[in-house]
Amino acid sequence: MQTSKAFTLTEILFVMGIISVLLIVQVNHLSSKKETRETANPFMNSLILKLNYLKSKAIKDGKPITLIFNHYSNKITVKEPSIENNDIKLPDHSFIYPQTNINYLTFDNKGNTNKFGTVYISVNKVIYKVVFHIEKGRMRYEKRKIKASILIDSMLSFTIMIAMCNLLLPMILQLNYSFKNKLDYINMKRVMLLTLKHNDQKDLNKGVKIADYEIKLDNYKICIKSKDYLNEKCYYK
Repeated sequence: MQTSKAFTLTEILFVMGIISVLLIVQVNHLSSKKETRETANPFMNSLILKLNYLKSKAIKDGKPITLIFNHYSNKITVKEPSIENNDIKLPDHSFIYPQTNINYLTFDNKGNTNKFGTVYISVNKVIYKVVFHIEKGRMRYEKRKIKASILIDSMLSFTIMIAMCNLLLPMILQLNYSFKNKLDYINMKRVMLLTLKHNDQKDLNKGVKIADYEIKLDNYKICIKSKDYLNEKCYYK
């Protein structure tokens, strides 16, 4: 005869782990959407407009324009043939971050760039990266993702999961224990009815074993015990 089984501790922890991961993913997704909204910076928007203007100017005048990025400099040097330099100044407390991997960049008379790379700019202690593409001189900027934040998010997620386990695990274990006992008593009743149907009083006096249960008839009661003797149910005459 088949009997129903309750959840084991491993199964409960596994389910809680899945729930925690889903919650963490959802929280990180909402955080990333919020971060995207907060990424926009007035100066960086203005900088992209100025760079696009210089690219358009190179196309219009038919002359190349070169941008020079010096590490820790508070300006982007602009070199135009036969024209006085009109450098792009960065705001206060801003500079070219040394992680920048290109020293200079040139827009040709078709608006293309001579190389691709990334320029990092620190603006008020927030680091942005401007990515340049060779094709059609395309460019974009975004806030740099700090690797340390990944570790912080992981630690926070682990702490949340531990807290959830501490709060919910005792409750779930208690519910699981109660559920298991109820299932066990239901199975005991089924076994009892099956035993009474197929065994006479003599067999019951000696004791009958079915599956994980033992049924025995005394003078005034009939009892059924589980194999591990954790549960016992008696019915009186």
